[in-house]
Amino acid sequence: MPCYDGRDKEAQHAENAELKERLDLATRLLCEVYDHYDTELERDEKYLSDELREWFEAHKKADKARQEREARAKAKLEAEKKAASDKVQARMTALAKLTSADRDALGV
Repeated sequence: MPCYDGRDKEAQHAENAELKERLDLATRLLCEVYDHYDTELERDEKYLSDELREWFEAHKKADKARQEREARAKAKLEAEKKAASDKVQARMTALAKLTSADRDALGV
């Protein structure tokens, strides 16, 4: 049984990161070509394999789901920022109504 140490994990992690980067590039390029093909040649069935069409349909669904997740996350973040801003504004409005003696008594 071979011995392993932490360096093996680091090397594997670096290799995985490089592979992911290359796969992401290949995916982007394939999408670009397919999008061009999709719009320019109207997907003439004889030019594409079933495997490529199936891959792209699955990829488009995954892309759409990712975009929807990102939009929901962005909307949630914006809502949280607005809520925080509204809270600060409400606090400032409430404090403005207090006299200086009231603010001193409250320690604000």
